[in-house]
Amino acid sequence: MNLKNTLYSVFPWLFSHSDHARIEEAKRPIPSIRSFSDALRIMNYQGNTVLINKNDKIVVALPYDQVMNLQDGLALVYIIDLESGGDDEDRYGFVNEFGKLVIPMVYSGGDDFSGGLAVVKKNGKWGFINQLGKTIIAFDYEDAMSFEEELAAVQLEGKWGFIDKQGQMIIEPKYQEANSFNSGLAAVKQNDMWGYIDKNEKFIVSNEFDWTNIFKEGLAAVESNGKYGYVDILGNIVIPLIYDYADEFNNGLAGVLQKDKRGFIDKSGNVVIPLNYDFVGVFSNRVVSVIYKDEEIWLDKQGIQVENPNQKTIDEILLSES
Repeated sequence: MNLKNTLYSVFPWLFSHSDHARIEEAKRPIPSIRSFSDALRIMNYQGNTVLINKNDKIVVALPYDQVMNLQDGLALVYIIDLESGGDDEDRYGFVNEFGKLVIPMVYSGGDDFSGGLAVVKKNGKWGFINQLGKTIIAFDYEDAMSFEEELAAVQLEGKWGFIDKQGQMIIEPKYQEANSFNSGLAAVKQNDMWGYIDKNEKFIVSNEFDWTNIFKEGLAAVESNGKYGYVDILGNIVIPLIYDYADEFNNGLAGVLQKDKRGFIDKSGNVVIPLNYDFVGVFSNRVVSVIYKDEEIWLDKQGIQVENPNQKTIDEILLSES
């Protein structure tokens, strides 16, 4: 579990994949606003993170480099030590729905809460804590991922397996790499190739790919020889491997990359929004942010330009700071 994967979960439009997520430099800083709790939204702009109420007023400024989404009532926050150059100098903790720090920043890595537990790193090892900050599964692992479908991928002696919430090893560590379970399947790497196993360790999708993503909405992006497409949970290739990158499906659409341009396809592989854009975000409330010729614009699911739903809030906040 590393920073780039954590960032990718919130801002996937900043990333593309080649084997694994790779950070790309954004062309310019763009204010981003997302829901944080029932009463508050969160805004990130030029290094500032603030919580905003329904009247577009700043309630609290948060002194963190990043604040993740609220999960199980808590949100991961962290401060990155850019001077040291080492992940173990970064600081991670958790805030509640009002932005108050409730689990101290004593960890050097972490991920969101999932199923009542959060994976965190301390003294160079990974373990799991509950919402009170109590250690539930000891810090024994070289690496680890969040619990999904009651199992978590963990690394021991360089190999990956899966544990349950009692810390019992359910699938012994024998894979080169692994990803979380989703739709009953987990992506694993064996003999230098990726495929998908079920909880009985049976390969449902044979390990014949150079890279695989998790299943979302019944499909998963896969890569072979530098090209990306999609398979279903039976392993059938349902969208040909013709793209230079393929994102997860969200609201029936997935962002794809071809010849340095991005757009969206549906589950039948039809291009719904042409591949004309430098960056594309993730659909939320049926709209998406994209970058076209260095300009941010917003599109609906038909690809028609619409007004930025956050513009009023952005204008209010920036005006109050001027």
